[in-house]
Amino acid sequence: MPLRSVRSGNSDVPVTPNPALQRRSLSLKVRPEFAMWCPYTDKEIDEAESNPEHILPLALGGCNVFTIPVARSANATIGSEIDGALANDPLIAFARREFDARGHSGTPPRVILKRATFQDRPVQVTFPGGGRAPVIWAAKSRLDVSPEQVEGQQFSVKWSMPQFGRIRFAAKVALSAGFYALGNYFREHVAHGEARRIMYSASYEDFKTIASHVRTRVADPFTPISEECHDLHSVISFSCTRIRGSVVLILPGPTNLVISVGVLGNYVGTLNMPADTSAFPGRPDYDLGHCLVVVDRQLERLSFRDYLAKLHSSMP
Repeated sequence: MPLRSVRSGNSDVPVTPNPALQRRSLSLKVRPEFAMWCPYTDKEIDEAESNPEHILPLALGGCNVFTIPVARSANATIGSEIDGALANDPLIAFARREFDARGHSGTPPRVILKRATFQDRPVQVTFPGGGRAPVIWAAKSRLDVSPEQVEGQQFSVKWSMPQFGRIRFAAKVALSAGFYALGNYFREHVAHGEARRIMYSASYEDFKTIASHVRTRVADPFTPISEECHDLHSVISFSCTRIRGSVVLILPGPTNLVISVGVLGNYVGTLNMPADTSAFPGRPDYDLGHCLVVVDRQLERLSFRDYLAKLHSSMP
């Protein structure tokens, strides 16, 4: 899956005549002429039917300027079923605690693991963060176990990794971030309908059936990668895990558009969608691709080439 270098002024690369895509402005708002298309429903919507969607929720390292208007009904469902599911992923939950990634409520994040045992008793373990010791709550007595009882003792915890939740979240971000960064180009030249089908999968079995009938390919940390895509996948995973924050990578290939998502230093997933990339923006900030990086609630937009250089310069 080679990447295509795109430079401003390169006569070999056709640049879309759409002035909205040629502007050098780094405006963080969706352009008004496209603002009322909802990428989650593929429908035109009135302003009264919409509300702002955090492409990366605050609780997952997003910020208040990284938003687009979407259908209110779709936003409510996606927020609870998709964003909420990833926020409760154990690895993401520990990252939220480390980064103090708070949601709209402002409540400090903590990790609660309910499938645990202490001295052969079922317990719930809470990791509050801030250097504080875990709190063990005994299910039978419905009381916290005292620190004196816990000191020097062992407890065991089991958890599952919700792969399906990561896939749906990657599809959701591919739709919203793709439209945010590329506007009408994304709407007209990318097979976003396939990403939408994946996002709305009812179950993992449903997703596998859909995946077998579409051209879009999905990757995540738990899926075997083909030899052909191994090198690119390694670069993507590195790019998502080296950042002290969250990132969306938008990378054009010869006939495809790759969108990858990293949340709070964790690689979440990738969608590789069929696309006509001959019209991909030719501006310098889209060279090799475009990156949307959120660190400390601040959004930065830069080319993939510049992003890789930035990561390389930060390495010891």
